[in-house]
Amino acid sequence: MSTPIPTGDGLTKETAYFFPEAQSSFEGISMAYAFMKSRGPEYRRLKQFQHIDSSDTEIIEWWETPAGKFWFRYTIDPNPDL
Repeated sequence: MSTPIPTGDGLTKETAYFFPEAQSSFEGISMAYAFMKSRGPEYRRLKQFQHIDSSDTEIIEWWETPAGKFWFRYTIDPNPDL
C-alpha cells in the first residue's frame, strides 16, 4: 500500500489534513496513522484531542507531536454498515 496523501497542510483546524479517498472515518484515521508514520518518528502522536462537530458529520482532531501540533478531519458515515 502506498502512503496516503491528504489534502490540507494540517497546521490549523481550517486547513486540517483530510483523506478524500477514505470510505469511512475509520479508514481516514488509519490513513492518518500511516501518513504520519511515513513522515518519521518525530511525527508520532504524544497527545490527542477529538471533537465531533455539531452536525455530527465530521470528526476534528489534533495530534501533539515532537514536530508540533497537526490537525485532522474525518467524515462520519451517516449510515455505517455494522
